[in-house]
Amino acid sequence: MAKLPKQMLNGLKDKALDFLGFGGGSGGGGGGSTWLRPVDAPFGTPFGQRGSMWSSGRHTGLDFPAAIGTAIRSVAGGRVSMAQGGGPYGLHVMVNHGNGLSSLYAHMSEMLTRVGDEVQAGQTIGRVGDTGNVTGPHLHLEARKNGVSVDPMGFLTGSGGGGGTGVERWRNVVLQALQMTGNPSQYADLTLRRMNQESGGNPNAVNDWDINAKNGTPSVGLMQVIRPTFEAWAGHMRGVGPKLHGVSTNPLANVYSSMRYAMSRYGSLPTAYNKPGGYANGGFPGVGELAWVGENGPESVRFLHPTQVYNSSDPAAMVRQAASLQAGAGTPNVIVEARTFLGDRELTDIVRTEIDVRDADTARALEYGRIT
Repeated sequence: MAKLPKQMLNGLKDKALDFLGFGGGSGGGGGGSTWLRPVDAPFGTPFGQRGSMWSSGRHTGLDFPAAIGTAIRSVAGGRVSMAQGGGPYGLHVMVNHGNGLSSLYAHMSEMLTRVGDEVQAGQTIGRVGDTGNVTGPHLHLEARKNGVSVDPMGFLTGSGGGGGTGVERWRNVVLQALQMTGNPSQYADLTLRRMNQESGGNPNAVNDWDINAKNGTPSVGLMQVIRPTFEAWAGHMRGVGPKLHGVSTNPLANVYSSMRYAMSRYGSLPTAYNKPGGYANGGFPGVGELAWVGENGPESVRFLHPTQVYNSSDPAAMVRQAASLQAGAGTPNVIVEARTFLGDRELTDIVRTEIDVRDADTARALEYGRIT
């Protein structure tokens, strides 16, 4: 093997990696992942549309009408397997994502990568143009599975992620972000749980009521990232749109920036994503932790050990209960106990006396459940 030309060795290595399902380079393979939208532009001519202008009789890709010079980004991580000009595609680049899957980008005005380069998801690899067989400037994106053109829409983030409902549909996006940040795939459930707490799986979620919003930087997206955090930690995906309040709502860009920030700020994803939070739904702040309460209305704090934050519906129920008692709506069941102890031993003389007066029904509800 050592006597073979280097280019041949690289080619054999790529084929072996593809066969084993590890193709696509260090940037994160796209063989089983959700793709990014390659340009910030609307969808144009769809895959499969019939017409005489195409040699096969049908459109073999998905078009994105855009101005000449618009950045074209790789839809997933991989290795460039083709970068050339001429023919109906004009200037075009192909990226191998492993597992027999490749993406092709045609009609470029400029190619910004070469054969053999490893690229990451969201990396700019060229610019929109009108070279080759075109009627106007646009990007022609193809998805090829084992060399056969298939509909790219099924791979794109905008078509719904990895299947399922709620946060589960973003599992493939999370797995891709974990790979891009060097984290194990075992952190997927942890990330999805935190995502559910932050946004419920809504990529366009915007928090317009908390302290960040009041400071002019509302939290946005699946992981509720604020603009300064996104701009500092989105890396090569900083320019990926669309954006709200300066933060990308693109699922991969949003999750990726969140992960990079979490790792830098807290050392690891488990430390960051397991932090207590979401006190509008109740919770138990850690000792010394500053808990932001009152997000969704009145929230009571019980200063015991541990301190407990009741969700916004429980204090309202307590107020209704108190109001009904004051109005004579019922007679409370009051328990009065007076006992004297020496250590744990009950005595009848001095040392310590405890008097416990409480509404037994309300106390029991607070201790073991919720008041409704």
